[in-house]
This record gives sequence, structure tokens and C-alpha cells, in this order.
Amino acid sequence: EVSFTFLEMLGVDMATALDYSLSDENEAKFLALKSLQMKKLKQLMAALDTKDREISKLKILSKDNRRTQMIQALKNKIRDTEFVCDILKEELLKASGEGSSMEDINTLIIRKTLGGPKRFRPLSREELENKIM
Repeated sequence: EVSFTFLEMLGVDMATALDYSLSDENEAKFLALKSLQMKKLKQLMAALDTKDREISKLKILSKDNRRTQMIQALKNKIRDTEFVCDILKEELLKASGEGSSMEDINTLIIRKTLGGPKRFRPLSREELENKIM
């Protein structure tokens, strides 16, 4: 805008100013500055493009990292729950007396947890243990 106000002060519009010819020395200086400016612009655009790619890679990695953390947390929760179930089954076996076996305890758990309508369902942990025993 400074150059535009300078042109206004001279009483010359932009189209007329563009029609003026430059001396060889000024034209060479102008072309050199223009070339330098274009090189700087290309370098800046390349740097921006590189940074954009790095940012997108980091976003993907952070999503994967969060997903992995969630999966690990769920695995830990399942392991803790199974540990509590095993302890409760052992305590139930101790409380039921000498005549009971782990198979009887599993059968009791299956009977208590299988209420409602019959439909397709995967075998429970206790049913799988009874098949192994």
C-alpha cells in the first residue's frame, strides 16, 4: 500500500506505472530481488508442507497410542475381574465343605447366571472349565 500511495503522490495509476521501462541496472536488480523472493517463497512452502506431514504423522501415532493404552487398560481390568472371580470361587468351595468340588461350584454359578430365555450364547468360563475337568 505504501507504493500505491507513492504512485498516487506522483499522480500515476498502477497500469501506467507498469508500462514504464526500467533502466538495465534497475531491471537486473529487480529481477534478482524477484528471483530471491521466489526462492524464499518456495523454501517456506516446502517447510510448511514438511511440517504438515509431520503433524499428520504425530496425530496418527497419538491416536494409535491412545487406542493401545485403552486396550491395555481393558486387558488389565479383565485380568483383575477374573482374579476376583477365582478367589470368590475358591472361598465358596471352602465354605461349601469337603463334599463339593470345583465342578459343583461351576455348576452352581452356571445355574445362577443362566436366567431368562434360551438363545444362542457362547459357553461361559465355568462351562468351559467343566468340560476340561
